[in-house]
Amino acid sequence: QPYPNSFECEWLIEVPNVPHILAVLNAFDLADSLDSLTFYDGPTRNAKILHYYTGDTAIVKKNRVEYYDNYYERDELIIQATGNSLLVVFQSGDCFHGSGFELNYES
Repeated sequence: QPYPNSFECEWLIEVPNVPHILAVLNAFDLADSLDSLTFYDGPTRNAKILHYYTGDTAIVKKNRVEYYDNYYERDELIIQATGNSLLVVFQSGDCFHGSGFELNYES
């Protein structure tokens, strides 16, 4: 089921007593440049932005890149936090929507 329009959600991934967190986008299908997924290197939006993706960035299905612009490499769909927390923020625009994203992480 597609995600709703004008939607915002955030997830804080925290794992105590680990040196870092590694997140992998297994699927990524956002509609356009108004839909975004942002990864912060810490527990708040004041932390450094590790990666910022929009619907114009990439489409990944079943661990296979179907499209990405020339700026992004496959390795950039793997995100590594430098500590034990990673904040993920999703925002959707007000018009179109895709099928969303799937994310796994390990520490």
